[in-house]
Amino acid sequence: MSQFQQLFDAARGQMMINDFPTAEKLYQDCILSASGNDEQALAWTELSWCYYQQKKYEETIRACERALVLNPAYESREKIYRVHGFACAGLGLDEQAEEMLRKSLEIDQHSDEQKFVVYELGKVLFRQQKYAQALQELTVAETYFADKNPEYWFSVLFYLGFIYYYQGKDDLSKSTFNQLLTNTTDLKRKATGLFGLAFLSFRHQDYLNTINLCEQILEYDDYFFDRETIGYLSGASFYYLGRYDIANKYIDRLLETFPAGRYQQELEQLRKQLAEAQPPATDQ
Repeated sequence: MSQFQQLFDAARGQMMINDFPTAEKLYQDCILSASGNDEQALAWTELSWCYYQQKKYEETIRACERALVLNPAYESREKIYRVHGFACAGLGLDEQAEEMLRKSLEIDQHSDEQKFVVYELGKVLFRQQKYAQALQELTVAETYFADKNPEYWFSVLFYLGFIYYYQGKDDLSKSTFNQLLTNTTDLKRKATGLFGLAFLSFRHQDYLNTINLCEQILEYDDYFFDRETIGYLSGASFYYLGRYDIANKYIDRLLETFPAGRYQQELEQLRKQLAEAQPPATDQ
């Protein structure tokens, strides 16, 4: 067995036990011991996934590019494009991620492994607000994951619910979020379904229900991923219910906690409306 093969097998062994730093060093040694471009390309390809597992996204991209330079006809190019696309998505480079993921699917869109590419492409399209295209990809993913991977299925339902929401299909959105709630017992997952229902309640001006849903979300998940939106929906709902004292507290806290937040303009407008709605205090 060649030195390259020994190092390569050892690196894969470390990958299997999630010892990625050791695997990284072994793959780098593989590259140095490779006898030609094909072996180097193979090592760079494996190293790209090792980098990705460590969230070293820029290194991942460079490794993918290096592999294709060394072997443009690499037999499993869909894997290189896949990892390249995942890394771009990790860096928030959604246009580049979309390009790479589509290249991967052009080569293979039918294998089980590639259904994860379909899922990631749907998410990337969602973030770019390409909702019709995202719906197409995530519908495929939903059909696949419904029976094979519940965690991914719940995630797909979350995105589908919001796609329908942004498309103005509120009934479909509500039924999708309720489907998520019905099929999971995990409270953190349930919180994501309630999050979608809170958006719908707020849109339909059911402000008391919006507040209740937001409170329930935080009961289910103290570290919910979007506490800023929870705060905004709650504070704005209290304002529209005429509870200006509570609304003011929410607005002050949000502006302090998220000084450059996504709801800056809306909060400043609410603050202005609150000032106009409440007469100034007078000395007694």
